[in-house]
Amino acid sequence: MMQEDQTWRFRKIVGHKRDLKSREKPQVLIMWESGEITYEPIDEIYRADPYLLAEYAQDADLLDDWERRVPKLKLRKHAKNAKKMMRMINQAKLKSYRDTPVYMYGVKVPRNHEQAIQFDLENGNTEWQDAEKKEIDQMFEYSVFDDRGHKSVATPPAGYKKIRLHMVYACKHDGRRKA
Repeated sequence: MMQEDQTWRFRKIVGHKRDLKSREKPQVLIMWESGEITYEPIDEIYRADPYLLAEYAQDADLLDDWERRVPKLKLRKHAKNAKKMMRMINQAKLKSYRDTPVYMYGVKVPRNHEQAIQFDLENGNTEWQDAEKKEIDQMFEYSVFDDRGHKSVATPPAGYKKIRLHMVYACKHDGRRKA
Protein backbone atom coordinates (compact mmCIF):
# COMPACT_ATOMS: atom_id res chain seq x y z
CA MET A 1 0.00 0.00 0.00
CA MET A 2 1.49 3.35 -0.99
CA GLN A 3 2.04 5.79 1.87
CA GLU A 4 1.60 9.58 1.77
CA ASP A 5 5.35 10.06 1.19
CA GLN A 6 5.17 7.90 -1.99
CA THR A 7 6.81 4.86 -0.38
CA TRP A 8 5.51 1.31 -0.33
CA ARG A 9 5.11 -0.68 2.91
CA PHE A 10 5.73 -4.38 3.15
CA ARG A 11 4.20 -6.83 5.59
CA LYS A 12 6.94 -9.40 5.95
CA ILE A 13 9.75 -11.33 4.36
CA VAL A 14 8.40 -14.68 3.19
CA GLY A 15 11.48 -16.19 1.54
CA HIS A 16 14.75 -15.61 -0.28
CA LYS A 17 16.35 -16.44 -3.60
CA ARG A 18 18.36 -19.64 -3.37
CA ASP A 19 21.26 -21.01 -5.44
CA LEU A 20 22.87 -17.65 -6.14
CA LYS A 21 25.70 -17.34 -8.63
CA SER A 22 29.09 -16.26 -7.25
CA ARG A 23 28.71 -12.47 -7.79
CA GLU A 24 24.91 -12.29 -7.54
CA LYS A 25 23.44 -10.15 -4.75
CA PRO A 26 20.93 -11.84 -2.46
CA GLN A 27 17.23 -11.10 -2.86
CA VAL A 28 14.34 -11.63 -0.50
CA LEU A 29 10.74 -12.46 -1.30
CA ILE A 30 8.58 -9.64 0.08
CA MET A 31 4.86 -9.66 0.81
CA TRP A 32 3.60 -6.13 0.28
CA GLU A 33 0.62 -4.51 2.00
CA SER A 34 -1.29 -4.89 -1.27
CA GLY A 35 -0.84 -8.68 -1.08
CA GLU A 36 1.59 -8.74 -4.00
CA ILE A 37 4.74 -10.85 -3.56
CA THR A 38 7.99 -9.85 -5.31
CA TYR A 39 11.75 -10.41 -5.07
CA GLU A 40 13.70 -7.34 -3.90
CA PRO A 41 17.46 -6.81 -3.35
CA ILE A 42 18.43 -7.07 0.31
CA ASP A 43 20.17 -3.68 0.32
CA GLU A 44 16.82 -2.01 -0.52
CA ILE A 45 15.02 -3.86 2.26
CA TYR A 46 17.94 -3.12 4.61
CA ARG A 47 17.33 0.60 4.12
CA ALA A 48 13.64 0.17 5.00
CA ASP A 49 13.99 -2.17 8.00
CA PRO A 50 17.47 -3.48 8.89
CA TYR A 51 16.28 -5.29 12.03
CA LEU A 52 13.63 -7.32 10.21
CA LEU A 53 16.11 -8.30 7.51
CA ALA A 54 18.76 -9.24 10.09
CA GLU A 55 16.26 -11.31 12.06
CA TYR A 56 15.18 -13.14 8.90
CA ALA A 57 18.82 -13.77 7.91
CA GLN A 58 19.60 -15.13 11.36
CA ASP A 59 16.52 -17.39 11.43
CA ALA A 60 17.38 -18.75 7.96
CA ASP A 61 21.10 -19.12 8.88
CA LEU A 62 22.15 -16.66 6.15
CA LEU A 63 24.13 -14.06 8.13
CA ASP A 64 27.59 -15.27 7.05
CA ASP A 65 26.69 -15.69 3.39
CA TRP A 66 24.89 -12.35 3.07
CA GLU A 67 27.58 -10.40 4.93
CA ARG A 68 30.19 -11.94 2.62
CA ARG A 69 28.20 -11.00 -0.50
CA VAL A 70 27.18 -7.49 0.70
CA PRO A 71 29.82 -6.39 3.26
CA LYS A 72 28.39 -2.89 3.78
CA LEU A 73 25.33 -4.38 5.51
CA LYS A 74 25.92 -4.95 9.21
CA LEU A 75 23.36 -7.70 9.61
CA ARG A 76 25.06 -9.48 12.51
CA LYS A 77 25.08 -6.26 14.57
CA HIS A 78 21.40 -5.65 13.85
CA ALA A 79 20.49 -9.27 14.63
CA LYS A 80 22.20 -8.94 18.01
CA ASN A 81 20.43 -5.63 18.68
CA ALA A 82 17.09 -7.16 17.62
CA LYS A 83 17.52 -9.83 20.31
CA LYS A 84 18.31 -7.16 22.89
CA MET A 85 15.29 -5.13 21.80
CA MET A 86 13.00 -8.19 22.11
CA ARG A 87 14.33 -8.85 25.63
CA MET A 88 13.60 -5.26 26.60
CA ILE A 89 10.08 -5.46 25.13
CA ASN A 90 9.40 -8.71 26.99
CA GLN A 91 10.68 -7.22 30.26
CA ALA A 92 8.39 -4.21 29.79
CA LYS A 93 5.43 -6.54 29.19
CA LEU A 94 6.24 -8.54 32.32
CA LYS A 95 6.55 -5.38 34.41
CA SER A 96 3.27 -4.11 32.99
CA TYR A 97 1.62 -7.45 33.81
CA ARG A 98 2.91 -7.34 37.40
CA ASP A 99 1.87 -3.73 37.96
CA THR A 100 -1.49 -3.63 36.17
CA PRO A 101 -4.48 -4.31 38.44
CA VAL A 102 -6.86 -7.12 37.53
CA TYR A 103 -10.61 -6.69 37.88
CA MET A 104 -13.28 -9.39 37.93
CA TYR A 105 -16.93 -8.35 38.01
CA GLY A 106 -15.87 -4.86 39.09
CA VAL A 107 -13.78 -6.10 42.03
CA LYS A 108 -10.02 -5.53 42.18
CA VAL A 109 -8.38 -8.97 42.46
CA PRO A 110 -5.00 -9.40 44.24
CA ARG A 111 -2.06 -11.23 42.67
CA ASN A 112 -0.44 -12.30 45.95
CA HIS A 113 -0.97 -12.45 49.72
CA GLU A 114 0.46 -8.98 50.36
CA GLN A 115 -1.98 -7.42 47.87
CA ALA A 116 -4.85 -9.36 49.44
CA ILE A 117 -4.03 -7.88 52.86
CA GLN A 118 -3.62 -4.41 51.34
CA PHE A 119 -6.97 -4.60 49.49
CA ASP A 120 -8.72 -5.74 52.68
CA LEU A 121 -7.26 -2.75 54.55
CA GLU A 122 -8.31 -0.37 51.75
CA ASN A 123 -11.85 -1.82 51.68
CA GLY A 124 -12.21 -2.01 55.47
CA ASN A 125 -13.09 -5.72 55.44
CA THR A 126 -11.46 -9.16 55.59
CA GLU A 127 -13.04 -10.85 52.55
CA TRP A 128 -9.74 -11.85 50.88
CA GLN A 129 -8.24 -13.03 54.18
CA ASP A 130 -11.40 -15.06 54.87
CA ALA A 131 -11.14 -16.65 51.40
CA GLU A 132 -7.48 -17.60 52.09
CA LYS A 133 -8.37 -19.05 55.49
CA LYS A 134 -11.25 -21.06 54.01
CA GLU A 135 -8.98 -22.51 51.30
CA ILE A 136 -6.21 -23.46 53.77
CA ASP A 137 -8.77 -24.99 56.18
CA GLN A 138 -10.13 -27.11 53.32
CA MET A 139 -6.62 -28.35 52.50
CA PHE A 140 -6.14 -29.45 56.13
CA GLU A 141 -9.62 -31.01 56.12
CA TYR A 142 -8.69 -33.08 53.03
CA SER A 143 -5.36 -34.07 54.67
CA VAL A 144 -3.29 -32.48 51.93
CA PHE A 145 -0.49 -31.75 54.40
CA ASP A 146 1.20 -33.97 56.97
CA ASP A 147 1.73 -31.55 59.87
CA ARG A 148 4.77 -32.65 61.89
CA GLY A 149 5.12 -29.43 63.85
CA HIS A 150 7.41 -26.44 63.49
CA LYS A 151 10.70 -26.90 61.63
CA SER A 152 12.67 -26.05 64.79
CA VAL A 153 11.17 -29.08 66.59
CA ALA A 154 10.55 -31.68 63.86
CA THR A 155 12.96 -33.06 61.28
CA PRO A 156 11.79 -33.60 57.71
CA PRO A 157 11.53 -37.22 56.47
CA ALA A 158 13.92 -38.63 53.85
CA GLY A 159 13.06 -37.48 50.33
CA TYR A 160 11.32 -34.39 51.67
CA LYS A 161 10.77 -31.59 49.17
CA LYS A 162 9.55 -28.17 50.25
CA ILE A 163 6.55 -26.94 48.25
CA ARG A 164 5.58 -23.30 48.53
CA LEU A 165 1.93 -22.41 48.90
CA HIS A 166 0.69 -20.09 46.15
CA MET A 167 -2.83 -18.69 46.09
CA VAL A 168 -4.71 -17.80 42.93
CA TYR A 169 -7.39 -15.24 43.62
CA ALA A 170 -10.74 -14.75 41.91
CA CYS A 171 -14.05 -13.04 42.41
CA LYS A 172 -17.19 -14.95 41.52
CA HIS A 173 -20.15 -13.39 39.70
CA ASP A 174 -22.11 -13.17 42.95
CA GLY A 175 -19.30 -11.25 44.70
CA ARG A 176 -17.77 -14.17 46.63
CA ARG A 177 -14.00 -14.05 46.98
CA LYS A 178 -12.02 -17.22 46.19
CA ALA A 179 -8.40 -17.99 46.95
